[in-house]
Amino acid sequence: MSGVWGLSRVGFKPKDFRAIKEELESSLKNEVDPYLHFGPGSVVGVLVGIIANQSRQVWEALSGLYHSLQPDTASGLALDSLCSLTGTYRRRASYSRAKAIVTLDAHTSLPVGSRIKTIAGDFFKTTVQVTNDSSKKAEISGDFIAEQPGPKLAIADSFGEIMTPVVGWSASKIIYTYQIGRYDETDDELRVRRIVELHATGSSTLDAMRSRLLQLDGVEATYIKESEYSFEVIIKGGKDLEIGQTIWVCKPLGIRTQGNIEQEVEDTFKQMRIVRFSRPKLIDLTLQLHLKVSNHLDEAAFKASLIDFAEKYFKLGAEVYPARFFPIILANSNILDVITMQFCERSSGKIVPSEMKDDEIASLNLNDIHLKQIIETAK
Repeated sequence: MSGVWGLSRVGFKPKDFRAIKEELESSLKNEVDPYLHFGPGSVVGVLVGIIANQSRQVWEALSGLYHSLQPDTASGLALDSLCSLTGTYRRRASYSRAKAIVTLDAHTSLPVGSRIKTIAGDFFKTTVQVTNDSSKKAEISGDFIAEQPGPKLAIADSFGEIMTPVVGWSASKIIYTYQIGRYDETDDELRVRRIVELHATGSSTLDAMRSRLLQLDGVEATYIKESEYSFEVIIKGGKDLEIGQTIWVCKPLGIRTQGNIEQEVEDTFKQMRIVRFSRPKLIDLTLQLHLKVSNHLDEAAFKASLIDFAEKYFKLGAEVYPARFFPIILANSNILDVITMQFCERSSGKIVPSEMKDDEIASLNLNDIHLKQIIETAK
């Protein structure tokens, strides 16, 4: 069997079992006896098969080693090691965190680990003890963390179902999810991010600064507006201090930062500096939805699924296309048809899609979804 085995100008080609076996048989005939019989019942045939199988495993190990050194084919720990050579590290899973108002009777404490269930079906638990020291019932803010990693969303203005019975704890209302979790970064996502980071040369160029900001934990999107002697970073997600420090490190000397958020950072001389940046302008939307259904929908759970999809779909500077909501709506087996669906700007009442500026992002809240259901009975 002819072929170019091993490493060549076209890559690495491992020798297969058949080629190894034929080479061994040919060598034994040339060196030992041209009339040797290699049938499956012969001693020589069995020995050749064992040696060929062991040799094939060595070739496969060499092939695996070769491909583990190529960013397009490496996976798992091999890809982690390869990416670490250029300073790119896999992003690990994190947990969503939310603020909620808990209603407690007088002199009642909510222990750490007290659980609630969101209308999306996710479980959150308290991270610190919440205590009502007053002599009457009160609403107190508490911090909650998701029990499972990933982008779990506790919908603002929704009520969490109490799963840990605590005497004196009567209600919990979500304020907002201030940190969206994530799953472990996949191999494909890591490969793409490595390429983006390698393309970002230096530290003070627009691409380099954008790349550095996107590496920060919790940052979802960023846009940089340049002027002659200043620039403004518009960024979604992330912590203010980490954003300010990154901008300061990447900022060109003598160039001012602009924005409506001021963040103090410490320079190399331990002096405090002011860095400015902005958050995206939220374009609040309302959704009018008229559905034909076979059975009444659980409105809270259905609206939660729409909010969750909107959080992932709405992007910085991206227009809103209602048609993209059809798959998530029609995935519900009780929905027979979408009679009408209309997004409008809450402030102006204008119908979208409207052109979004680079520093704007659409937003949809639970109370802004208006649902009408028509039940179609079987005839």
